[in-house]
Amino acid sequence: MTVTPHPEPPKNLSSQTLSLIQLQQPWYRIHQSRHEPLHFGNSGYRFDAPQQEYCVMYVAQNREGAFIETFGANTGIRIISNDELILRSISCLQNPRPLNLVDLTGAGLAKIGADNRLCDGDHKLAQRWALAFWQHPIQVDGIYYRARHDPSQYCAAIFDRAVEGWHITQTLRCASQEFRGTLANILDCYEFGLIE
Repeated sequence: MTVTPHPEPPKNLSSQTLSLIQLQQPWYRIHQSRHEPLHFGNSGYRFDAPQQEYCVMYVAQNREGAFIETFGANTGIRIISNDELILRSISCLQNPRPLNLVDLTGAGLAKIGADNRLCDGDHKLAQRWALAFWQHPIQVDGIYYRARHDPSQYCAAIFDRAVEGWHITQTLRCASQEFRGTLANILDCYEFGLIE
């Protein structure tokens, strides 16, 4: 069977009905400790803007999702060092209003002529789709998708149009004693080793 390239976003996407999900809940992100927990950037990640038209903050629905999206980026490498943990913190963030997100976790993909390669394939293509979602007249807050290395985990790429209202409910250093028990459970879940 011949595998065809994933399609580009359709030219009429702005007139199509997007599958949406509204979520109001705590979100988690692992970030460099020297930076604030709330950070909307554009460094070339999956759903970033192709020409810096907007900025994005990546979050996960739980700590496991935040971990695997951060430390699982290099497929097949399941070892992290204490030095890596020392540089990072995990924060819990919440927005007081429901976020209106394009749902790429189920049937919504097929409805717009896409498939899950948007969430685990070529970044440049995913960025062009993200820009099309950002430009859609309903002004979505971001994109809801499955984590590449653990599809049971759900994540979101939040557009900077939703920058207002966030508050930080907790920040812990990833190498702290307070996070040590949770970290041990996550390492066991993914069979990751820790080099002290």
